[in-house]
Amino acid sequence: MDLRNSGWEAKPIAPSMVKVVDGDTFYADWNRNNYTESEEKIRLLFVDTPELNQSHKGQDLEFGLPARDFLQDRLQNGPLQLWVSPRFPRDRYQRTLGLLQAEDANVNLLLIGLGHSLFDARYQLPSNFDSYVDAEARAYEEKRGIWSTYASRRRYLKRLANEGRTVYSKTNRRYVTKLQKAENVDLARYDKRFIKLAGRLERRVSKGSYIELLLLENGVEVVMRQKYQDRLPSWQFGDQILVEGFVQKYRDKWQVQLFRGVSPR
Repeated sequence: MDLRNSGWEAKPIAPSMVKVVDGDTFYADWNRNNYTESEEKIRLLFVDTPELNQSHKGQDLEFGLPARDFLQDRLQNGPLQLWVSPRFPRDRYQRTLGLLQAEDANVNLLLIGLGHSLFDARYQLPSNFDSYVDAEARAYEEKRGIWSTYASRRRYLKRLANEGRTVYSKTNRRYVTKLQKAENVDLARYDKRFIKLAGRLERRVSKGSYIELLLLENGVEVVMRQKYQDRLPSWQFGDQILVEGFVQKYRDKWQVQLFRGVSPR
């Protein structure tokens, strides 16, 4: 795991100088590393483990405690490094954001693959996006951690849906595995399901300060929120594009609520 070529900076962490809060947050005392003059609060990127305290996301000790214990164990097995992106070094709470490397392992990815965490894609997407969705899908299919019981699976799938995404697994009924084409798709068949849709970009229409419509062939509408603008490649009109998102009906019109866009291979 080496992100230096991507511009990320590695911050060494001493195992004896950390204090774990929960499965995705810990404190590190980096005084001896000349990085900070006080204890630094670290939030792991792309993960969101179950809450140990009451919050708007609810408390979940059954799966939150194993996630915390796993992180605690990994933090005691060095050498440790935190990879910090120059683009997003901190969140709105001024916590340092990063990917934790323990020996040669990506701990963030391990948390997802073992079912200790969702893949958290609300704020930014990793460059190796497929690695994260594949790890989450395997945990889901093998019924690990938060995916191990019917009630928990239902709860976390609902939460993902509220965030505009789902688990990319063939065993998840909300996820449509077959690529759809705008030229002949019947979106009504996929109400409240997550699809991949390919088509030709014909127009972009602003719908106020926060919403934009991508109009594809056959009159297919893709709704994009401005905060997801950075999830689109540099498309030109007439380009073949591929979008992912949930299908919804709005004012008698079927639409795709964009989660991300990619350039077809």
